[in-house]
Amino acid sequence: MADYKETHDTVKIELYGDISWELMASDNDKALLYANKELELSTKTNRKAVIAQSESDIGNIYNRKSSYDDAIINYNKALLLRKELKQDVKVAGV
Repeated sequence: MADYKETHDTVKIELYGDISWELMASDNDKALLYANKELELSTKTNRKAVIAQSESDIGNIYNRKSSYDDAIINYNKALLLRKELKQDVKVAGV
């Protein structure tokens, strides 16, 4: 049963991320809603690489909304996780 739950959570996380990415071009508020759902579920399942991506996505959304202080906060969270995970290429692009 744990495998089903893990697979189910993985699919939900990916869908939240995909929906957020698609909405970023047209509706930043809805994009942020889905990115936060992605972050919440990835945090609950302790998937650090996905948490980092979620933080980066949220930073991108805040950047598009001209909420630069919020963007920097999320970019820094992503940066710290990516350094911890030794994702050098991702660190360069946050």
